[in-house]
Amino acid sequence: LKEWDRCKPSFSLPGHEKTAPVHRTRSLEQGDQAAPADFNAVMDLPIKCFEALCQKRNWGINIHNPEEGKEIPTSAQSRKQKLPLLVFADNFWLLAEYKEQLQEMANAWADILAKHYLKVAWKEGSWMHTGEQEGETPLIV
Repeated sequence: LKEWDRCKPSFSLPGHEKTAPVHRTRSLEQGDQAAPADFNAVMDLPIKCFEALCQKRNWGINIHNPEEGKEIPTSAQSRKQKLPLLVFADNFWLLAEYKEQLQEMANAWADILAKHYLKVAWKEGSWMHTGEQEGETPLIV
């Protein structure tokens, strides 16, 4: 049942006539089955650009083998591979070893997204860490 397709909202303000029906031209309905495929299609290139930049700048957290407590070799040369970003549904997590690195990553992520005509609602986000730091200040993007 596509109730949304039959929905034709109109608006009125006091002292004004009711508008003609407003048809939806952007976005998808919450929970739409096409949302994951659309998200992947839109975000694939920015994510690849960001991951390449992070590897070049050695940003992210080391990937470890939890059973042995050793880093997992990720290439023929066994060079260290960093995990800078996790993406799930329409959420993302930037992973950094320290706050200054996270700040640089957030700025770079915002720049890459802007080049693809995308932006992040930073005010809706939050940041966290695994240890206490004196004089903590929020990230500014």
